[in-house]
Amino acid sequence: MSGETNKKEALPPDQTELRWPWWVTGDCCGLVCAFVTNILHFFAYYVQMKYVIGPWYGTLSYSAIGYSIVMLLAVISHNMCRFTNPGTVPLSFVAPTPLDVDTRRNYVCKRSHVIKPPTAHYCREARRVVVRMDHYCPWVNNVVGMFTQKYFLLFLLYTFLCCVFSGITLTSRAWSCSRQSRYYS
Repeated sequence: MSGETNKKEALPPDQTELRWPWWVTGDCCGLVCAFVTNILHFFAYYVQMKYVIGPWYGTLSYSAIGYSIVMLLAVISHNMCRFTNPGTVPLSFVAPTPLDVDTRRNYVCKRSHVIKPPTAHYCREARRVVVRMDHYCPWVNNVVGMFTQKYFLLFLLYTFLCCVFSGITLTSRAWSCSRQSRYYS
């Protein structure tokens, strides 16, 4: 025992902190916005299939299948961003007490008293320290952080593609219907 030092073993984080699904429940606006986002995606899909793509090309056309895939990817990436832990520092990682003032100010969160890595910030809505925190987004009801940034960017990309596709098909359908009404009048 003479050569051994007394090392404290790091406690593993509580498994409930790393669970899936992760859910921010403290923001009522975020819960409503995230629910409305899914509803809007499904409503746009219903309108496209029932009134635009379905009657024009058919529900089994390449356009319908392509739009279905992009819409499904948008909903999946939205829900993955919504229910994935953004990279929170576990609450069990409390800083040791005998720290000098500069170290405590720079590496310990003032609100939760856990160790705060240099790229981490405290999020009021999640009530946690999040590594590589970008922002809290009420539309996904989660923090865009280290583990959710990819899903958030994919959600934005697929939603943008759905909007562009819907805009093009709605404009084309309206233009084609207006041209047909000229021939019949």
